[in-house]
Amino acid sequence: MRFHLVFLALLLAGLAALAAEPPPTWGPGDDPRVPPAFAAWHPGFEDDGDYGESWFTLVRNADGTLIFVLLSVTNLGLHTFDGSVDVQVYPPAGPARSFHAEVGRDAVEGATDHLDMRIDGARTWGREGITHLRIQRPDLDLSLDLANSLPSWRHGDGRMVFRGALEGEWTHGELAPRARAAGHLHAGDLDLVIDGVGYTDHGWATVKLPAFLRRWTAIRVLDPDLTLVLHQHDLTERFGGGSNRFALLGTAEAITGATRAFTLRPTATREVAGQAMPTAFALSLEAGGTRLEGTIEEVRFLDAIDVLGRVSLPVRLAIKALYTDPWMLRWVGRYRFRLTGADGASHTVAGTAIVEVDTY
Repeated sequence: MRFHLVFLALLLAGLAALAAEPPPTWGPGDDPRVPPAFAAWHPGFEDDGDYGESWFTLVRNADGTLIFVLLSVTNLGLHTFDGSVDVQVYPPAGPARSFHAEVGRDAVEGATDHLDMRIDGARTWGREGITHLRIQRPDLDLSLDLANSLPSWRHGDGRMVFRGALEGEWTHGELAPRARAAGHLHAGDLDLVIDGVGYTDHGWATVKLPAFLRRWTAIRVLDPDLTLVLHQHDLTERFGGGSNRFALLGTAEAITGATRAFTLRPTATREVAGQAMPTAFALSLEAGGTRLEGTIEEVRFLDAIDVLGRVSLPVRLAIKALYTDPWMLRWVGRYRFRLTGADGASHTVAGTAIVEVDTY
C-alpha cells in the first residue's frame, strides 16, 4: 500500500510541475547576522509533508583531509518523520570513509530559540561565533569545535519565498562562513587530529527541492588569502529556467562584501553517474568594491552520492523514472582568480576550491 501511495504522490507531483510559476524571491532584511532562533530547530513545520531541515559542516584539515557532516530532519521520505546523520571523510590519499545513521522521531530533539540539536548520538550546539559538533556512535567518534574567523551571514532575511501555486520557503544562513576548526575524529583504523579551517550553515525548506531545482552548485574557498562561499540554484522550467545566485567574498579575517549577481559558466563537463557534471567554470563577480574574475578546474574527483541509494529498489526506480534522479557530485578544483580593488589595483591568487554539484 505504501508503494502505491508513493507512486500516486510522485505522479501528481509530476503533473503539478507542468504548471508555470513565478520565480522565488528573497525576503527583505537589513541585518546580515544570523539570529539565534534562525540557527535553531523549527518543529513548527513538522506536519508539513514537504518539510526538511539540515545543519551542514565542512572541514578542510591541515593535512588535506576533507570532512563533510550533515545532520538533517525531514518529512520527505516514506516515514512520517526521519532524522539522519551523514559523515563523509576524504583523506588526501586512500579510500574515502562514509557513515550513515537514520532514526525515528523519538531520537530527535532540540531547542527552538538557539542552536542545540540532537539526533540520536549526534549533537550540534553553540552561540554566535562558536559552534560545537559531537557524534558518538559505535563506528564513529567525532569531536569538533568551530570558532568563527568571519561573522555569520544571511542574504536578506535568509528566506527564498515561493508565492505561486507552490507556496513555501527555502532558507539559508551561514553560521560560520569561515572558522578555525579543532578536534578529533576516530573511526576504525582512522585516527585524525583536526586542526584546520571550517564552514557551517543551516537552513530549512517547505518545498521539495526537485520541484524548483535542476542543479545546485556550491563552491567554497577557504584559503589563507581568500574566502569565497558561492551558491547557484539553476531553476526548473516551471520557474522560468533562470538562476538564483548568492555569494560572499572575503579574506581570512574580514568580509569584503556579498552579491546576488555574478556569472558562473561551466566550460567543460563529463558524465558521472549518468549526470553531466561540470568539471570547469569561468567565474565573474563583484562584491564590496572588489572585482573577481577567473577559472576553476577539477583536479581531484571526490564522490558521486546517490541520494536515493538507501531507498528500497522498487521505490527508488519509481522516483527516478517519474520524478527525480538526485545525485551529489563532489570534486576539488584549482582556481586562478584576478582580484581588482576599487582603486584599480589588481593581483592574482591561486589555490583550492571545494565544489559540490547537486543534480535533480
